[in-house]
Formats: sequence, structure tokens, C-alpha cells
Amino acid sequence: MEFSGEVAIVTGGGSGIGEEVTKGLVEHGVRTKIFSRSRGEDTARRLGDNCEFFQTDVTDAESVKDSIERTVEEHGRIDYLINNAGYTSDNLLVRMSPEEWSKVIDVNLNGVFNCTKAALRYMIKGTVAVSSIFPRSRGSLATPVRRIMLPPRPGSLGLQITCSGVRFPKPEGERRSSWFCRYCFDRGHPGG
Repeated sequence: MEFSGEVAIVTGGGSGIGEEVTKGLVEHGVRTKIFSRSRGEDTARRLGDNCEFFQTDVTDAESVKDSIERTVEEHGRIDYLINNAGYTSDNLLVRMSPEEWSKVIDVNLNGVFNCTKAALRYMIKGTVAVSSIFPRSRGSLATPVRRIMLPPRPGSLGLQITCSGVRFPKPEGERRSSWFCRYCFDRGHPGG
């Protein structure tokens, strides 16, 4: 399935799962913007003309709004929003400082809110929000994978929660994230 000419934004698209999603989008003809504070410039350069890096802080509503508006000015639309940027504090709750807690909430919740709110008015097909925050050890505080999808009806927003503990079978010798992204694209679901 091709998505040629469509436009996607991937927050945190310069590394990890976000980078794999970005690669998959570009391979399927989607003009993709990487929104990140620091990572993504090299990924965008490597992926060519269909990928561009916008330095964006998802915790700053104005930074997000500016990058969304640049995207719309350049392409006239946004088809997909993949909220992949995430932060985890691998710490027991009893040892976590208020500053650590605030950063987790700011990136993982407020970042999704800022991006979805700014992009929603320009969305044509839908939004997919993915968080790549996984618990690294027992007792750590982390966020499960989140997917937010905009159904075909404009103005309605659906929410589906998928636990990070779900295991997907993968072909021998492949990284789970690259296989998972290819699995989703092969079924016509950009971003997961």
C-alpha cells in the first residue's frame, strides 16, 4: 500500500522506534517531518528529499504551533501525526523527585496534547499517537504505548490503549521496532 504525497509528522523521529516509523513513512512515499529538540537532522538528511527535520520542543506549545504551521504552509495539509517523543525516569516512585515526575508528565502527556491540539485542525485523514516509553525494570514508572486515532468523522477523537508488555512475533535476526513498523505498513496502518 502506498501513501504517496501524504504528509506526516513524527515527534521524536530521529532515533529508536520513531526513526523506524520515519523510515517506513518515507519508503512509502509520505512527505515526513521529524519534530525533535535535538535528534533527527542526520536521519532526515539520510532519508532524502521526502524527510525534513524541524527543531521542535513538544513541551512548548508555541514551538509546536510554529512547526505545525511551517508544515501546513509548505504542504497545505497534515495526514498523520505520530506522537512518538517520550521520556522515562527509570526510578522507583518513592525515589522520584518532583522535577523528574514533571518532566515525564510534560513530555509524555503535555507533549501529546500540544501536538494533537495544534495539528488536529489541519488533519485530513487521521492521527496516530505512539509513545515508545517502556518500563526497563520492575518498580519503574513508565507509560504504556498509546495510540490516538482520528476516525473518518471530523471532530471525533478515539483513544485506544495498548500495554507495552504485548509481544509481537518477529522474523529471526530483525530488530523488533523495524519489524513492527514494517508489519503495520504492510497492513496499511502508517505509524502503527
